[in-house]
Amino acid sequence: MLITEERQTAEQIEKAAALAGERAESGRRAEIERFVAQMYANVPPDDLLGDTPENLAGAALALWRFAQERPPEVPSLRLYKPADEGWASPYSIIEIINDDRPFLLDSVVAELHRRRALVHLAIHPVVAVRRDEAG
Repeated sequence: MLITEERQTAEQIEKAAALAGERAESGRRAEIERFVAQMYANVPPDDLLGDTPENLAGAALALWRFAQERPPEVPSLRLYKPADEGWASPYSIIEIINDDRPFLLDSVVAELHRRRALVHLAIHPVVAVRRDEAG
């Protein structure tokens, strides 16, 4: 990867994190900014640079909100249209939140391909989570 591309990718993530932080609920800005950085840390530069910081922030916030609803050790799955979550994409989104398991993403993508569904982008962030006493 070129240094310029690395810098552009880092800037794109920083912009998305800052936008998400601005939209965060009171007192959670830093936490959400870290989440956005973790979410996009291993996404290929072309995928990040091909979208806007606004959409990247919107996608991350949608996943963040969905993750807040997940009880510990219970897998969660949803399919949605980005406009329903306040951001833009021509594609439908599948989100899966689960404790990290081997081959989970590969198995889901393989099943989608078997059903002739086209996967435009798969992001697999592994995010460390701290839970309070309420979960």
